[in-house]
Amino acid sequence: MPDNQYPTAPASNATRALIAACAMLGSAVSALAVAPLYQWNFDNADGANTGTGPGGTLVLNVGLVTGGTGYAAGSFGVPGVSGRAGDKAFNAQNSYDNYREGTSSSRITNAAAVSSLDLTGLTQFTITMWVKRSGFKAVDLLNIGEPSHPGISIGLDGNWGNGIIFGINGHVVNTGDLWGAGYDSDWVFLAIAYNGTNTVGGACNNDAIMKGIYGTTGNASVITGGTGAAPVVVTGLGVHDGTYWVPSGAPVVGATDTLFLANRETNTDGTANGFDGQMDDIRIYKGLLTLSEIEGIRASAIPAPPACASVCAPVSASTPTCVLVPSSVTVGRAPLPLRLHHRN
Repeated sequence: MPDNQYPTAPASNATRALIAACAMLGSAVSALAVAPLYQWNFDNADGANTGTGPGGTLVLNVGLVTGGTGYAAGSFGVPGVSGRAGDKAFNAQNSYDNYREGTSSSRITNAAAVSSLDLTGLTQFTITMWVKRSGFKAVDLLNIGEPSHPGISIGLDGNWGNGIIFGINGHVVNTGDLWGAGYDSDWVFLAIAYNGTNTVGGACNNDAIMKGIYGTTGNASVITGGTGAAPVVVTGLGVHDGTYWVPSGAPVVGATDTLFLANRETNTDGTANGFDGQMDDIRIYKGLLTLSEIEGIRASAIPAPPACASVCAPVSASTPTCVLVPSSVTVGRAPLPLRLHHRN
């Protein structure tokens, strides 16, 4: 079909930018081909697991419903990362304050927990989440396994401005400051990939698999981004087993693991380490995701650009060429701000 059957017109810089945004969104989302084992997006204002793994429904565990200064219980119903209607997040904003200022002297926490995760055979994994901190640091974000010796743990490090604590089987390592104080009340995307196969390098700081995927030498990699910034590998971590440079190996997890969000235990067994803020779209993947796949996860949750529509122009009787363009761009016989070429 001749090019001129679909006439073109000069596109403004704004239109070109919208087309580019749609194209990037389409390529990023299409790059994500693997499904999460467990996922909690809270969009139905509950703790349902939308991943492929069995069980996994989170339950709110509330210590003190109203503290000495009136702090309320946590919930699954606050607005999520994108701000779109129906996008919800987990609010644990009072978990620390309930303990500090509550009327009871026992350890109090608001957390979300589940005791039915099946992580059998997990040696390599990628965990992604969105975090919006509004309170203290030195707090727990996610713990899986025995609370005093979790197989997998992720938290915020109180010794740095916004550092991360990551642990395997109770052995933890720390990052430096990952993002500035300006992000304290903004959504931040966080991904942690870990290789526990213990088959390469002979030391936790010499991992050829991780270096090939993320360019880091440790057996763990931390990737972070934001609603307007694509994920960047910020650091590699060497997680040891208690002996310097000896890799920590596979996490001690199994068929009926307990997961805690925003704390390490629940109710009166909780700690003062409750996360003060919100969490959204938490995912657990078996295996090591590529950076393109991680970007696909981030892109699926960020505030969307102007609605993108799939536009198809037939280049032959049976083969259409399809692109994503802003839905505000008129298509059909009206001028398109791009030209579709068919190679014979």
